Amino acid sequence: MIKMRELEKFEISVLNLCKDDKLREKLRNKMLKSKQPTDPFQLKKIENKIEKANKKIS
Repeated sequence: MIKMRELEKFEISVLNLCKDDKLREKLRNKMLKSKQPTDPFQLKKIENKIEKANKKIS
C-alpha cells in the first residue's frame, strides 16, 4: 500500500478553488500519491485545469 503524505498549505489552497467535488478529490489523490510537494509548474497546470472545469460549471 502506498503511504500518503500530508498536503502543503499551497496545495490545499489550489484545490479549494475547485467547485467540482469529483475533480477536487481526483486531483487531491493524485497529489497525495506523489512523495514530494507539487512543484510550481505542476501547480499552475492543475490551476488551469480547475479554471477550465469551473467555467464549464458556471
